[in-house]
Amino acid sequence: MKKYGFLLKWQLAFKVGAIALILSGVKFIFIITGLEIFNVNPFLPSLLAGTVVLLGFLLAGVMADFKESEKIPTEIASALRNIYDEGLYVKELKKEFDLGKLRSNVHRIVTSFLNEIGNGNRVENTLKEITQLNGSFLEMDRLNMPPPYLARLKNEQGTLRRTILRANYIKANSFVVVAYIVAMIASAIMLIFLLLLKTEPAIEGIAVLFAIAFLLIYLLLLIRDMDDPFEFVEDGAPAFTADVNPSQLYDLKRELELTEKNSP
Repeated sequence: MKKYGFLLKWQLAFKVGAIALILSGVKFIFIITGLEIFNVNPFLPSLLAGTVVLLGFLLAGVMADFKESEKIPTEIASALRNIYDEGLYVKELKKEFDLGKLRSNVHRIVTSFLNEIGNGNRVENTLKEITQLNGSFLEMDRLNMPPPYLARLKNEQGTLRRTILRANYIKANSFVVVAYIVAMIASAIMLIFLLLLKTEPAIEGIAVLFAIAFLLIYLLLLIRDMDDPFEFVEDGAPAFTADVNPSQLYDLKRELELTEKNSP
């Protein structure tokens, strides 16, 4: 499984750097063709400060949901492992218990969640698979397992369902749409103003444009990426810089597959 590697950590910076270089090239063309029509104006620092404050506000807003999203794969993996471990315990006590049915059910929950949440779909199939756990719980009840034991399993099932619904809500809803549009417009105005601003010497104007463009575009793309933290590639690595790491879910999935393969 891929881990957070160099390219993953820096891919956003490389992308934004390329865009900022292109804008710097445009600025150079404006300089040599005399298209700079604006003089230095005190409006510029105010616009820049206001744009940065707005972007900081948006970043703080999405950060809270992103930090919560980081916990979700761990909470799901923990609940599923607890349920499966309890099944192993029951199997030791009651040899007739169908552990394979429970193991297949847990595997389907993990697989369905990763497929649905990673591809932007609703988690309807995942919720159905969670409900199917009742079959194993009923079997435990028929085998005369103590009621507190079954109550603990139902509590894990409820926690699992609540966590997955929370992940689905975060995936389906953007919390910064209107403010993000305002930030994009303000950033675009700022960059257009810098392109048309007369600067002496020219190299200083290009450097200032590059630095400000890099900062504004980086923050815009980072906020957009953090607003959708559940984007996974096939092998379980995060797809982009600001995505949660689902490695614990993929580890559980592979462990279940290996156990199923080696089971008699």
